[in-house]
Amino acid sequence: MSEIRADTISDAAGTGPIALTKQSAAKAWANSNATGTSLNESFNISSLVDVTSGQQGFNFTNAMSSANYSGAATNGNSSIPDGSFFVINSSSRVDGRSLRFDNSTFSDQPQRIIVIGDLA
Repeated sequence: MSEIRADTISDAAGTGPIALTKQSAAKAWANSNATGTSLNESFNISSLVDVTSGQQGFNFTNAMSSANYSGAATNGNSSIPDGSFFVINSSSRVDGRSLRFDNSTFSDQPQRIIVIGDLA
C-alpha cells in the first residue's frame, strides 16, 4: 500500500492551493445565524442577503460556471418543525428557504447550504 505525506499541496507554480475543478467536491457551503443576517462559517461565500422572511441569499466569492449546479439546504433549529430547500438564482448566488411544516409559512431560521458543481 502506498502512502503520501505532505505539509502543503500547491498548484504547479507553487503559489497557491490546487483548484478542485471537474470534481464532486463541495464548491461552496455556509452556516448562517438564527436570524439570517450574518454568517457563522462559510467557504466560497462572500456575503449573505436577507431576501424576505425565511429566505436568505448566499453570494459566491467565486462564481459557478453556470446556474446548472446542485446542492442542498437544511436549517439548524430543531425546536421548530421546518424544512429547508435550495433555490438556484444564478451562477453567482443561491438562496435557502425555511418552510414551517406546522403552518406552511416561511420563517427566519439558521440556514445550512452546500453547493456542488463546476466553478467558472
